[in-house]
Amino acid sequence: MCFPVSVLFLLWMGVSPAMTQTYNSFIRQTGYCKLQHFETISRSSSNGAASYQRGDVMYYVGLNQFYFNHTQRSCGICLNVTAYENLYDFNFEINERQGLRPPHQSFIVMVADECNDAICQQNFLDIDIYTEKQAPFFHSLRWYEIPCPLDPSDRVEYLICFSTTCNGMEYSSLQTVKEVYDPYYFSMVIKNHIYGIDRVRLHFPDQTITLRDGQGAGWTNDVYLELSQWINVSIDILDKHGHLFKDVIELLPDGKLDERYHGGYLIQSQKSWLLS
Repeated sequence: MCFPVSVLFLLWMGVSPAMTQTYNSFIRQTGYCKLQHFETISRSSSNGAASYQRGDVMYYVGLNQFYFNHTQRSCGICLNVTAYENLYDFNFEINERQGLRPPHQSFIVMVADECNDAICQQNFLDIDIYTEKQAPFFHSLRWYEIPCPLDPSDRVEYLICFSTTCNGMEYSSLQTVKEVYDPYYFSMVIKNHIYGIDRVRLHFPDQTITLRDGQGAGWTNDVYLELSQWINVSIDILDKHGHLFKDVIELLPDGKLDERYHGGYLIQSQKSWLLS
């Protein structure tokens, strides 16, 4: 699909001069991108991206469906908001509204969700908050994509999900990877990268698999894999700006599942994206 130059410019700049923008109650849900867990009730309890937990990223946001679908790999990208009207500040935990934010104070947000409601028109941002009390609508946003503000101490994190885990259904009592492992399907969510991710490859002893971009499902695979193959698996991740991050991961059969993600398996890398 082709767009006029003027439309492409608006997409890049994220200009929404008169559009009403809203806040979204993000309590006890993971959002489309799974950048926090189901038990989240505040910033500190989210286990979110490191830059978000520190407050370098002020808010998670839902991105309107049009922009989400036409800028692939939107999960985890950062946006610099440079203009706004009638925007309220919140406390650090994002669960209590404060006064109106002074004009011309730019701040950074991270895409953690997709907004596909009727109100979510082109260049719409839905700010995620941890309270059910809706703040007044804001408008006239201007924003553009920037590198996410990583620190050298921020380690890359992988959330591995299987066909029966990481969803909104009631979590079962299963405790270990071998109890939920599905050789026909898994998905992977990657946190603490600088730009949007363009490609993920896993190198097993007898084959290399390029994961499919499942957007909200993460990077997905439907090639048959035995659990025994997940020993010292090399992974390389290419971002949208051509940076290649390499790591080694493995799935332990007796690895403990994380109840907060309804059975997801978290792998904490020893490597930082900045130092790779």
